[in-house]
Amino acid sequence: MIVDSDKLAKLHLDIIDEHIIFLDSECKILHMNKAAKKQFKKAREGLAGNSCEDYCKFKGFNIGECLAKKAKKTKKKQSVDIKIGDGSIYQIVVYPIIENKKVNEFIEISRDITERKKAEEELEKSEEKYRNLFNNANDAIFLIDFSNPERPSKFLDVNNIGCQIYGYSREEILQMTPKDITVSDYHSEIPGIMKKLSIDEHITFEMKHINKNGRTFSVEISSHVFVLDDENVILSIVRDITNKKKAEEELIKSEEKYRTLIETMNEGLAIIDKNNVINFTNLKLPEMLGLSFEELNGKKITDFYTEESHQVLRELTKRKREEMSDKFELSLRRKDGSIINVIVSPRPIYNDEDEFTGSLGVLTDITEMKSAQEALEESEKKYRTIIETMNDGFAIIDANNLFTFINLKFQEILGYDDDYLIGRLVSDFHTKESREIFNEQIKMRRKGHDERFEASFIQKDGIVIDTLISPKPLFDDQGKYIGSFAVITDITEMKKVVQEHIKSGTLYRTIFEVAGTANVIIDENNLIKLVNSKMEKLTGYTKEELVGRMLEYQLAPEEIIEKLIIYSIDRRKEQSQEHTVFESKMLDKQGNVHNILSYVSLIPETKDTITSLLDITELKKAEDIRRLAYNQIINNIQEFANLIDGLRNPLSVIQGTIDLELDSWKDVISTQIKKIESIAEQIDLRWAESELFRNTLVEQLQ
Repeated sequence: MIVDSDKLAKLHLDIIDEHIIFLDSECKILHMNKAAKKQFKKAREGLAGNSCEDYCKFKGFNIGECLAKKAKKTKKKQSVDIKIGDGSIYQIVVYPIIENKKVNEFIEISRDITERKKAEEELEKSEEKYRNLFNNANDAIFLIDFSNPERPSKFLDVNNIGCQIYGYSREEILQMTPKDITVSDYHSEIPGIMKKLSIDEHITFEMKHINKNGRTFSVEISSHVFVLDDENVILSIVRDITNKKKAEEELIKSEEKYRTLIETMNEGLAIIDKNNVINFTNLKLPEMLGLSFEELNGKKITDFYTEESHQVLRELTKRKREEMSDKFELSLRRKDGSIINVIVSPRPIYNDEDEFTGSLGVLTDITEMKSAQEALEESEKKYRTIIETMNDGFAIIDANNLFTFINLKFQEILGYDDDYLIGRLVSDFHTKESREIFNEQIKMRRKGHDERFEASFIQKDGIVIDTLISPKPLFDDQGKYIGSFAVITDITEMKKVVQEHIKSGTLYRTIFEVAGTANVIIDENNLIKLVNSKMEKLTGYTKEELVGRMLEYQLAPEEIIEKLIIYSIDRRKEQSQEHTVFESKMLDKQGNVHNILSYVSLIPETKDTITSLLDITELKKAEDIRRLAYNQIINNIQEFANLIDGLRNPLSVIQGTIDLELDSWKDVISTQIKKIESIAEQIDLRWAESELFRNTLVEQLQ
């Protein structure tokens, strides 16, 4: 080793940016690292022997009761976040070192968490924007319903790593509460945590959790309360600190407490000599490079540099030695060939003669952060391309209703280029009527409403077009309205088509209603959809009583219902567009049976049919009377024929008798016979006319 263990431990502490102070059992300062000393611009041991309260006064921390004293009472870690005068926020954590059940020393760590706080606030403002970061975070993140401050309700959301750590699917976790993943020994602490959280709105605490397989592990939970969709929710960042806890326990129990602290840090750490040969690394660095400790130790750190990193190194070697502590970025090649990006925080190492012997560096993996940044840039590029190539217009206006951005489609819609439109009032391009509509809508935007509305624009050539506007208001961090953006769809042609449809629909309904017959439209399930007033008059039912009913069951006599249903099904299977005419019977609301002539046809491009019904009851009655008259006439004619035959036979007999025996009466009787024969001739003529009439009736009845 280059330095002995004590020096190595101090070096480890001095390269850490966090302020680390060691206190005795009376809360007096024993030692502090370089970062802590630098804050006070004091001599190296200038604060030794002072209390932690003196340290807080120097730093400007106003924390009330000393955390070390609290930790001594509770024998538990104490933590607090403090905001100082310059706006910076520090987190102070005090760990009691317990030996033989007695607190002998303390380790106090303070870190500047201002940037972390800002990052958390930004995360709360735009959850959707950082969804990818949410799911790719190294820690489990939960969103919890906090509508009941007495106890936490169900989980509202969880990131991917949370599902992996706890072994549950996202759907399973969303049916659970924090109590379900907490070791039962800690259940009694939950009400107190919730109470403190409802007051302070932020709390960091530790407990033990249990996963689906029953494995328990220690976690550090940082919880914040914020409002999401007008509801109080808790955002909890849960970090598995099992390894960290073990490291802390070993640090307290053993002489290697400083080394353990180094080994459990999330950054890689290496000590190299002046020839760039690695003499020491922590566990994180081999993990970052995909190597074992043995594979890494003794190699040159430059063996893992990419060509770009070699160029960076050549530039750095030109600097003066005192400038070697500046942070810089490198890219390293892993064992599997993949590249990781790191930020290197170097510190030079000197021997007792103040000779440069090597350096110590902390390497922070920023690969995911860079990937996220590149993904964000790519996403912005993608969405800009989408906006520029979309088929609808897109525009952004400021709080004064001036155009600040328009896409190509909207330029095309209005006939102007963006140089002309940018900075002009939207209302300059509206019709008078739409200008009033727009002003009312802007009032709604300022209240957060985003309802769609129609408005007309005047194109460059003076033509008026109709558009559908889908707006979205924009507000700054303080909730102040700063403008809005909108998607503008040209609906001019669509409205013309709609108007034509309205006209044709109105004409169709008018014809349907004023037709001379009773009309009914039936859907594919034989349910009545529409009837006209003559259908109401014919059936005795109102439209409300008929619509939605099955035609056959509602109006057909019971004995022919089945026959009509089978006919309807067969006709739909044939899908014939030709009309059909058939005769049937109908039962009206009063129970009267009507003879009906039905004219049925499928409506083109639909599955509906239209049926016109003609009441032929009276015609049927007339036909029955006509048939009865015909039969009576036939009977009368037959009887008439029989009468003629009966008349002619006696006349023949009489004529014979006259010729033989009655010469004296011959002239008188002959005269009478001639009269009778004249009557017979007239009867024969009427018989012929009767035959013609009979044949005519038969033809009409057939």
